Amino acid sequence: MRKYEFIVLFSPDLSDDQVQAEAKKVEETLSGHGAQDVIADFWGKREMAFSIKKHSHASYVVFYFESEVGSVIDETVALLRLNESILKFQSHRISEKVRKTRPARAKSEEQASAAA
Repeated sequence: MRKYEFIVLFSPDLSDDQVQAEAKKVEETLSGHGAQDVIADFWGKREMAFSIKKHSHASYVVFYFESEVGSVIDETVALLRLNESILKFQSHRISEKVRKTRPARAKSEEQASAAA
């Protein structure tokens, strides 16, 4: 299984509830195209380094997932391009040798504290 990180920047005009609803749609799209163990990490509204579509802020959501199907990214990207509330998105394949995903670290910390 390959691990991926998918970063999505939502329009700052959306409320937190709307961002969560849109993130749920992205999560369902990923799951529907073969992604497993999809975890959404909401970073909230942040200032961007440069303006996108005349916006200087965006709501950041990072999705972590695993997939054996390489086309899951291509199929998801094709659908996300149609969504006007998404300013930008980017996907990365995560190598186990380089770094561990953020939720995985949180789980290992919980296990360590439970064992102590």
